[in-house]
Formats: sequence, structure tokens, C-alpha cells
Amino acid sequence: MTRERYDELVADGLKQIAAQGQIQLRLGDYTLEIEPMNPHGGGQASPDADWMSVRDSLALYAEDLDITVSTLLDHRWVASRWPKPHRQDDVSYSVHKALAAIQDEAERYARILHPASA
Repeated sequence: MTRERYDELVADGLKQIAAQGQIQLRLGDYTLEIEPMNPHGGGQASPDADWMSVRDSLALYAEDLDITVSTLLDHRWVASRWPKPHRQDDVSYSVHKALAAIQDEAERYARILHPASA
């Protein structure tokens, strides 16, 4: 293999990884649309509503996508912590996920722009 071909494969691999991260966040967005985040304990369905727990409705979605519900819940949480205007296309999903644990929004959003200070 030539160095040129190797560099092409690396460049394409990095594009694929970036695309995968965007897909994970997009699935999180879709999952948030199905089941928005609620405060701990969640809300109560109205008595006349067909009710399904968050986990049950997302388990159905996960089954239809052929992925695990835990993966979908993970994508949902990360997407909830990173509204679209604060996401960085050039930063991996795993970094978004790691920084999602920072409780203070301002600090979280600053860290994505300056990861060396993390």
C-alpha cells in the first residue's frame, strides 16, 4: 500500500467516524421527539390517554431500529445535553458524551470549544 492510499483511508475513516457521531445525535433527537426528557419521576399521563412508560415506548422504537434500548437511551441523554446550536461537528460523539456529564451548561458548552481545559 502506498502512503497516499493510506492517507486517503485515514481521511475517509475520519469522515465515517464523524458521520457516525452525527447519526448518534440525530437518533437521540428523534428519541427526544418520541419521549422528551422530564424531571426525575416524569409526568403523569392523563387518565384517558393510552399510556406506555418511557422505557416501553423507546424499547418499541429500539426494536424497530434493531438496536438496544440502552443505546437509544444513551443517545437520547447525550442529545438532551447538547442542543443543536452547541454541538461541534468536528468533535466526536464520544467527547460530546463525556462532556455531557458536566452539570453546568455554560461550563459544558465552553469545554467543547476548549477541550484541553477539561
